[in-house]
Amino acid sequence: MLTAATISLIEAHDAVISELRVQHGATLTVCFSSILVYVRQVSTDERYDLWLYKADLVLRGLGHLEVRGALESDDRVSDIYAGEGASPPLNLTSMLSVTPAATIRVVLAGSGSEVLIACSSGQLKLLDATERLEEWEGPLIADPR
Repeated sequence: MLTAATISLIEAHDAVISELRVQHGATLTVCFSSILVYVRQVSTDERYDLWLYKADLVLRGLGHLEVRGALESDDRVSDIYAGEGASPPLNLTSMLSVTPAATIRVVLAGSGSEVLIACSSGQLKLLDATERLEEWEGPLIADPR
């Protein structure tokens, strides 16, 4: 059973956004058709199963939504940042529980477009595992996120 305790890392790089859904009540849902999740195996601290998941990043208290550039159908996420400019990458793993947020910047590889979102809180909800990619062994690089 997948629990927050067994999830070691959620990697935004190369994630695929299938939909941006604005809902009543100032909520934006960023729907991922594919996002990489490192799941720690119970037997060891340095062995992981790499899975692709469908996931929703639910952002509440939407104050601003801006798309800079033209989105393309084959865009993939380059990274997601906690703010504009030279801000640090967003820690998606910590967002498995509701997390206060301010400005989130999604940078897309391919078109180079950016999506800027101002919100009050966010939560990442893992939906369905779609594919097990491989087993990976070794320490995860210390992540300043």
